Amino acid sequence: MDGKTLNVMKKVYFLSVLALSLCMAHSCEDYRDDYLLGNTVYIRPDATPVRNCSVYSPVQEFGVIRSGALKDGGEVRLGTSATLLVKYNIASGTKYVNMPSSQFSLGNDVLDFGSDDACLLSTVSWDADALAARIASSKDDLVIPLSIVDAQLPVVQDRNLLIIRPVIPSYSMSVSSVRVSLQQGDKNPRQGSATIVLDYPLSDRELTLGLTHDPSLASGFRGSAAPDGFFTLTSSTVTFKAGETSADFTFSIDPAKLYDDDGGWLLSGSRVYSAPVAISSSSVSGLSQGRTVCYIYAAAE
Repeated sequence: MDGKTLNVMKKVYFLSVLALSLCMAHSCEDYRDDYLLGNTVYIRPDATPVRNCSVYSPVQEFGVIRSGALKDGGEVRLGTSATLLVKYNIASGTKYVNMPSSQFSLGNDVLDFGSDDACLLSTVSWDADALAARIASSKDDLVIPLSIVDAQLPVVQDRNLLIIRPVIPSYSMSVSSVRVSLQQGDKNPRQGSATIVLDYPLSDRELTLGLTHDPSLASGFRGSAAPDGFFTLTSSTVTFKAGETSADFTFSIDPAKLYDDDGGWLLSGSRVYSAPVAISSSSVSGLSQGRTVCYIYAAAE
């Protein structure tokens, strides 16, 4: 290998690393994962074209990436492609439906790559409440099939489709039950907590869920409802701040309530007492529900 060829290879490697660093510095979710010598552009970095996201995260950023040696720039025009979506549906067995253009807005639809640009960003956005209502009332699986529709640079065609799929978030208790292990003689109050999770965040608002301690639900779990005064919810609500996907609720228990009037321990043997906590309300209507009850139960250690 002569010195000139080695210098060219070093330059290509340096520019590739620089391009990756620039993408990451600008919060570009898509990044250069190949170092092609051709001066090409594409809209996603891997073989997975579908990005599921919360309908309540109404601004989605995406990047157009250049691969190979950085040299001449050029314009890239963005849009949607019903044709590419149909081809994807046929190949993958999905039934995605092209979202009407009136339901979303594309940010920068023309990106002008300079000679040193490795990644440029754009956004797609929508009215969260309007689109949530549309999704809830429609049987169609609505998506936004983004693509490069025209470019002054060669396009990597098998990476020219990014499917943005807004979905209704779902909340759920993270576990079905929480065990509190006690020993005979325990009478000191204790604190505990359990977690509620969202599968997708609500980035544009807070979510408050109402909680209730409902002893009538104890029949859905082994054992009996805990005696009065044993279990207390610390708060009747739990709040997810914008962007959060988990939040804890806290409770207190009073083991002294597990003794009868004669001092006998109610947890002797294999007896179990449970305190069901149910999600009873949501500040955001229309969210999907997963597991809505968590059983806090006491058992002998």
